[in-house]
Amino acid sequence: MAKYLALYSNCFRLFRVPAYKRYKSLATSSVMPAYKRYKSLATSSVTPDLPLPPSYSALAEKFHCMDTVVNMLQKRREIATFTKLRRAVQEMCRRYICVCVP
Repeated sequence: MAKYLALYSNCFRLFRVPAYKRYKSLATSSVMPAYKRYKSLATSSVTPDLPLPPSYSALAEKFHCMDTVVNMLQKRREIATFTKLRRAVQEMCRRYICVCVP
C-alpha cells in the first residue's frame, strides 16, 4: 500500500513542477528538426526507374505545351479559345491534333 501512496504522491509532484522545467530535456535533445530530416524528399533529383509509355509521354508533352500557351495568353490578357490553343499547340509540338467526336 505504501508503494501506491508513494507513486500517487510522485504523480502530484509532477504536476506542481512548471511545464517548462518538466519538458526542458525534450527541448534540448539532439533530434534534428523535421525540415532538415526530410529535406532529401523535397529536393530529390532521382529519375524514375520506369519511363512513361509513348502515348503518355506524348500526352504530357501536349499538356506542357498547352500550359505554356495558356500562360502566354493570360499575360497578354487574351481569351484562350480552343482554336487558338489548338493552333499554338500544333506549332509547338509539331504534330497534328485530331479532334475525334464519336
